[in-house]
Amino acid sequence: MAVLMFPNPLEIHLENPQDGTRKASAHPVDVYLGRLSPASRRGFQIALNNIATIASNGTKDAHQLDWTSLGYQETSRIREGLAAQFATRTANYGLCALRGMLKECWRLGLKPQKSIWKAASWNCRRPPLRRNSNCWPFHSGVSGR
Repeated sequence: MAVLMFPNPLEIHLENPQDGTRKASAHPVDVYLGRLSPASRRGFQIALNNIATIASNGTKDAHQLDWTSLGYQETSRIREGLAAQFATRTANYGLCALRGMLKECWRLGLKPQKSIWKAASWNCRRPPLRRNSNCWPFHSGVSGR
């Protein structure tokens, strides 16, 4: 059984052609993938590429997409595209990757926190009701009335 080795994104270096110096990549995708465990990186890289394909109508991958330009309209369109193309679990995996990328852009100082909150504020479902509430639809036992 062959073991596939994927490079650590933090070990990817960019070379400056003017003076030949090398520095670690500060691209949000590389930094985000570097925060993940090695087992998660490949799946999230695929999810980010799927998101970039949806956001750019198939013209860009995760490293070419400008993640800082994504607003509420774009993220809603991405959410709809993920829901239409993939199973629920895969679409939710993609939404986790999208939220992670938006947070990483904020951590790197590329996007203000308020715009991150707006871009990631899609409503996937209603908040759950409290179990002891009178509105709880599936309570067990006698209601007392």
